[in-house]
Amino acid sequence: MEQPAQPTRTLRCQRRLLWLLGALTVLSLFLWLLCLSLPLLVGRQVQRILDDASTKGSWQFSISRIGLFSTDFRLLVPDSDDPDGDPWLEVASGQLSYRPLALLRGKVGAVRLDGIQVELRWQEGGWILPAARSLRRQSAAETTAVPTGPRTWLDCLQALPVRMDEVSLSGVLSLHLENESSVMPFRLQLQNLTDWNAHDIQLYARTVLGGNSARLRAALRPSDGRFTLAADIALQGDSLPRPWRRQLPAQTAVQGHLTLNGQWNDLTSLPEQLNLALPLQIAAGSADWELTGQPSLSLRRAGDRVTLQVQNLHWRWQQQQSVQLDKVEIEADLTDGGLSGGILLVQENQPAQQLRLSGGWTAPAATNAVERLLALLRGTAKVELQVQLEADNGELKLNLLGYELTGQKPELRLSWTGGDAAAAEAAVQLNEFTLRRQQDCLIGRQLAAGVQFSGREWSLQGTLAGLTVGHGDWQAESSGIMLATQGKAADLQGRLNAAAVSVAGPELELQFPGCDLTLTGTLPDNRGGGHYSGRLALKDGRMQERRTNLTVEEISAELPFFWPLPDSSAGANGYLQLARISRGKDALGHLRLDCTWGPDGLQTQGAAVLLGVQAALTGALRVQTDGTLRAETALQLPRQALPNNLPVREWLPAWHDLELAAELEGAAHFRWESGRLAGGASLEVTDLSASSAAHKLSLRGGRLALEFPHLPEIATAGSQRLSCQELNLGRLQFGSGMVLFRIDNPRLAYLESLRLDWCDGTIRTSSIKISPDSDRLLLTLYGDRLRLPAILGQFGFGSADGEGRISGSLPLLLSRDNIRFRDGFLYSTPGETGQINLQPSDLVRSTAGSSEQMQLALEALQDFSYNWVRLALNTDAESLQLSLQLDGKPNQRLYFRPQGGGFVKSEVANDFQGLALNLNIKVPLQEFLRYYGNWQKLTN
Repeated sequence: MEQPAQPTRTLRCQRRLLWLLGALTVLSLFLWLLCLSLPLLVGRQVQRILDDASTKGSWQFSISRIGLFSTDFRLLVPDSDDPDGDPWLEVASGQLSYRPLALLRGKVGAVRLDGIQVELRWQEGGWILPAARSLRRQSAAETTAVPTGPRTWLDCLQALPVRMDEVSLSGVLSLHLENESSVMPFRLQLQNLTDWNAHDIQLYARTVLGGNSARLRAALRPSDGRFTLAADIALQGDSLPRPWRRQLPAQTAVQGHLTLNGQWNDLTSLPEQLNLALPLQIAAGSADWELTGQPSLSLRRAGDRVTLQVQNLHWRWQQQQSVQLDKVEIEADLTDGGLSGGILLVQENQPAQQLRLSGGWTAPAATNAVERLLALLRGTAKVELQVQLEADNGELKLNLLGYELTGQKPELRLSWTGGDAAAAEAAVQLNEFTLRRQQDCLIGRQLAAGVQFSGREWSLQGTLAGLTVGHGDWQAESSGIMLATQGKAADLQGRLNAAAVSVAGPELELQFPGCDLTLTGTLPDNRGGGHYSGRLALKDGRMQERRTNLTVEEISAELPFFWPLPDSSAGANGYLQLARISRGKDALGHLRLDCTWGPDGLQTQGAAVLLGVQAALTGALRVQTDGTLRAETALQLPRQALPNNLPVREWLPAWHDLELAAELEGAAHFRWESGRLAGGASLEVTDLSASSAAHKLSLRGGRLALEFPHLPEIATAGSQRLSCQELNLGRLQFGSGMVLFRIDNPRLAYLESLRLDWCDGTIRTSSIKISPDSDRLLLTLYGDRLRLPAILGQFGFGSADGEGRISGSLPLLLSRDNIRFRDGFLYSTPGETGQINLQPSDLVRSTAGSSEQMQLALEALQDFSYNWVRLALNTDAESLQLSLQLDGKPNQRLYFRPQGGGFVKSEVANDFQGLALNLNIKVPLQEFLRYYGNWQKLTN
């Protein structure tokens, strides 16, 4: 009866086996389908992430490979204004690293962008990052409500659309400043962005620029908001880009280490704990001053009290006087808004000066420190400050910047009440004050100034009984200085005047009976508007310069101004006039500028005549749409002949008989905008001729073209041209020539090339740097196909005819008071013969004297055919040594015969089939040294 149980167990095992086989089949099928679809799912997820990162097509991704664990791509953001130009942003190599299943959940392991190239430009007074234009701007419908409660670090991390463990960026940032570009490599890494529960988020950044570097390491624990930061900086001012370098002292070096730590959970509140330490090593200065030291700056917050402290900063002026900022400590109580502190100044051989700062701010509606600070920023808090000197007698005495400053009972009071009943008041008072440094002195009497503001009414008043400024033998005085301005409702009235103004020195005196500035206007109301007008008046001024006996009389000016600009020119005219410019009894010229205010701004035009040179002047002052000012001015010299009454004898005493004639034409323009001055100028002199019988100088067909494209920087464009058709310097006669040059600054110039026709050939030079700071200059002249007989004639050998060309180099060493040839050699072309017919000069014959070898050479050179020739030039103190070597055949019989390895005179004329000649002679250089000395005086 029990036997059927065995088939039942067998049947159950078979069913279980079948179910297991079915499950394995389904699982295998699922894994097979997953393996087939996983690459497609990964590709779609990667594409979705990159599409979300793209900004409506402006970011162009080029995917080179999509794998199960990583994706390689390139990124390009083209210039929307110039698609064919350089892109705004370029990433040469980008990679996403991930695990496939984690990627499907929106998690990326690492993002690495290498070879980043991005631009940063300084334009129109601000920084512009062109790549930022490609960022998407959300429309109003896309914006979401911002939570009103505090936002923690955790909230910010969880709000990211894609979670990443690590971000790595490296590349170069191209800085474009004015006309200079610099490349700054950088590297940035963020780690532990998703695993912050176990490890802190780490930040590492580094960049270098020339000799400057910055390195930063930071750690953040989002769970409790604790953070630490450490940074090292090194700054060398002379290795920064030129636009930044101009803003720094001549020598600047800063090194420092910054550490910052604290706790900051709530992003909308102040850090609950904050400790900042910034030890530095500073070295900056110029020829007149230096700032050195190892200052220590610290900022600490404990509860509701914040303390700022600065110590150990030294400032030395002209290596004589120094000031040490020994300690500055300011403490603010965030609970009651109290502010207190002290400043201790320590000077050499002077008692320490202790300044006390007291006051505070109150915001009745504030319930915590953040609301109190916001009330202060909004201007609804009440602020009161007072600065006093801690001294029994109330006398302030400082030796600052090399000046001794003394004052009696200085006092400064400031107060402000915001809100609907806004009111402000400030007052400064100093009965007597003196600022003195050796022979320099500034003395003022009874200085008092105060300003009050309440609602729509305000007033400003200031008086200064007298002001005297002295500097050595110079002194300026002004008396009765008064300033009064007031506004009530919509009216504004103001006036500044001085009873008399004068400036006097050993050689200059300037006087004005008085100056007056008036201002009227209407303040803007809640509907906008408001307009202002005023006028500055100066009359009957006089200036006299005693050394040159130059006098400018009847100086007068009336300069109006308006805001906004008037819709017509009626009543908006002004002028500046220098009616008479004279020297002794000789009238030199005059200047007149007329100005007109109109809807487009201030327009000026005028004319000037000085030393017979006529010039036209125009200018404009415009207000841009953003409210900034832009000024332009232009000077035009129309084509005109060089005046005959130029005082050449006074300018160049050594060239008293110099005669000049030329045509000149020029122009200059300047533009001032956003606090920056820029401009350019050009000058062209044509048909220049000059002659001086005393110096045996003549020049014909001269022409000079100069262009300064980047004023006020004294630098020309390249290939400036100076040329002439003919130039004669004593015996030296030159044909047409041209010099190409450029000027980098007043202390540096480059001779790009020189070409000068001489002796039926050409002289050239290569590029060379010229600086007046250099005591010596080596210049090499290259002679090409120079005719030998002409060279001998111009160097004083005598009159010469014939053919024969030589070439070579002539090194010239120019010093401050001398000119020398150093191993100059000119050779004939191999295989090329020549002919010389020389009639020796008296100097050469006297040099030959009783030397039969020299006499033989002079006789042979009267009719000589040579196979080769070499001319060597060297100089000693005051003479030029010429060594002429030839090998050839005299074309006539000579009354000489060989004897003892040399030659002696003979009563019988003999034929010479081959003859080697060596002729040495010294030519005095006094004439050339005089030319060079006069040129040095002229250029210096």
